[in-house]
Amino acid sequence: MGGHMELARRAVRVLMVQKMLQSKQHEVGVVLFGLPEAETANQLNEAETSDYLGVKEYCLLDKGSVAVLRKVEAMNVPDSGEPATGDLLDAMVVGMHMIRSRTLKKKYIRHVYLLTDAATPVAEVSQLGDIVGMYTDPTMECRLHFIGFGHGAPAEEGGGTVKEQNEKMLASVAAATRGTVVPAQTVVDLMGESTIKTTNPVLSKVDLSLGTNLTLHCRFFKKTDTGLKESLKKESIASYDPAGGSGSDGKVRVDKTYRDPEMPEVEVDFEHQVKGFRYGQDYIPVNSVDEGSLKLPDEPPSLKVLGFTPSSSVERHFYMDDTFVLLSEPGSGQAAGAISSLSSAMRNLDQVAVARFVRRKSGEPWLGILIPDSTGVVPTERLLFQKIPFIEDVRAFNFPSLAKPPPSRTPSDEQKRVSASLVEAMMIPELDGNMQGGVRGGLVLDPVRQGINGAKVARAMDPECELPDVNPSVRAALAPEPQLLDRAKSVLEVPL
Repeated sequence: MGGHMELARRAVRVLMVQKMLQSKQHEVGVVLFGLPEAETANQLNEAETSDYLGVKEYCLLDKGSVAVLRKVEAMNVPDSGEPATGDLLDAMVVGMHMIRSRTLKKKYIRHVYLLTDAATPVAEVSQLGDIVGMYTDPTMECRLHFIGFGHGAPAEEGGGTVKEQNEKMLASVAAATRGTVVPAQTVVDLMGESTIKTTNPVLSKVDLSLGTNLTLHCRFFKKTDTGLKESLKKESIASYDPAGGSGSDGKVRVDKTYRDPEMPEVEVDFEHQVKGFRYGQDYIPVNSVDEGSLKLPDEPPSLKVLGFTPSSSVERHFYMDDTFVLLSEPGSGQAAGAISSLSSAMRNLDQVAVARFVRRKSGEPWLGILIPDSTGVVPTERLLFQKIPFIEDVRAFNFPSLAKPPPSRTPSDEQKRVSASLVEAMMIPELDGNMQGGVRGGLVLDPVRQGINGAKVARAMDPECELPDVNPSVRAALAPEPQLLDRAKSVLEVPL
């Protein structure tokens, strides 16, 4: 890490905080490398003192806590004047040894985040194959991150810089270990990467019915899920005691009582309470027996295709709620082939399937569409289900027709030209087919959630501190980029 210790410290802190916020069961550890030989401290070096020099087990694996965060804040390497030793491959071996010593042969989902500029030579490249073998355990998911600080020194052999050669090596390791290489240039990039939930989706069973005599056994899972923001909990300041003791945690209990509006002093007992539907200014009482009869007959989870329609007939603004992915039953080649051929036919004909979906037993039926998965060029063995509204869910708004507007609302040719120029000027640039900057669905941090997380961490470290501001880079993700506004400035100044 060397001269980049400050940025490395911030990056480690960000990764550790994100893991702590995701789950209190997550355990985190820190291994430093590229240190002077005198700073060496790891179990493998204790067994063989001539190996794994310049690598230090700074924080052993343990559940995240304020004490661990304070240790990370104090992370530093004294300038001893000695040359730095210990390369990234040695650190990967020490990190894996630390994980294995902690988890033994138990099944855990393990992640390794490698933060490096990849600009220093690697001594023992020949051990790369053995390291990949260590990281290909079925329960291991290795996510490799390197932070670019420059181009590094020129490589002596093979052409290119040391950094370029090391990046190619890291990419090959990531591909072999089902991991990723993220060229994170800032700490905010790491915040976005580490915030992504990597939990395995819950696969639920459902039968896909096509016609009267074809049923496919399938599984489905939720592709997207709205993240819930934490709500503040009420506590009693009078009963809170930091020193501890019985009844000193400050927790409060909320009790509800119902009273007769004609006799406010009389409390209505639970057995005398009944639910009701609002009808105008009145409520129509409905007891538990009536409530059960209002539901549709119980049925198991099912997905029934009602027919097919051109994809253009279902407007994009009719898509509701979350997206579900429909897969064939594992091990069922017949179902996989049927879904793949159905997806291919729907894509070629530009059609979608209108379907009735009951997600869980005795659940309410949904109306939705099955969409061929377009994530790749080759037809895949899965479909996407998207809920669409019933007629009662649609809100109609009356406004003048856009097809035949009155002359006062008809745009002139100059206004059309200026609008087209504005759109062209504010186009988000692309790099390798991916949008860079601007609003990127699924890749932008929520500034409100990040503000809450930052406040929790700051007050945990110092209960008396002022609440910190949200990182400006996080705020900027939901604002137009200055470059786009500069390009559009001349267009906006033209009178319409």
